Formats: sequence, structure tokens, C-alpha cells
Amino acid sequence: MACDPNDLLEGAKCYLACIPPGYAPYAEIAILCAIRDGDTSVCGSTDSLIQAATCLSCSITPGMVPYVRMAILCEILSA
Repeated sequence: MACDPNDLLEGAKCYLACIPPGYAPYAEIAILCAIRDGDTSVCGSTDSLIQAATCLSCSITPGMVPYVRMAILCEILSA
């Protein structure tokens, strides 16, 4: 699956069936990070995505998720 920032939300929806509901926001951040870092291999592997989302859920407080997502999106758009 191609990871295009313009299709980010649509792409994230593709994983919702495989990712526990509580991890969905973190999975989206993981995809954003992959795009930012130029390594979209995580986007082709549900296992990798779940691992990344689990890791993020431990390090980002839930209330900060929208702000972290926006900061990473701003990095991508300004690159």
C-alpha cells in the first residue's frame, strides 16, 4: 500500500480492522512518522504497525495525540 500524505486518513482506515480500536490514533501517528522518515515499510506490515502503535501508546499521553499528529504533519508539509 502506498503511503501518500494526501491519502493518509484513507490509508489509516485500511488498518482499522487489524488494529485494536484504542490504538487507531497511534497507528495513524506511526504512519505519519514513517512518511516523515521516508521509511514506509511499516505501512505494508500490520505486525510492524501494531508494534509501533503499542510503543507510541506507552510514550504519548492520550490527550497529546492530536497535537503530536499535527506537529508531525506540519513537519511533512514543510519539508
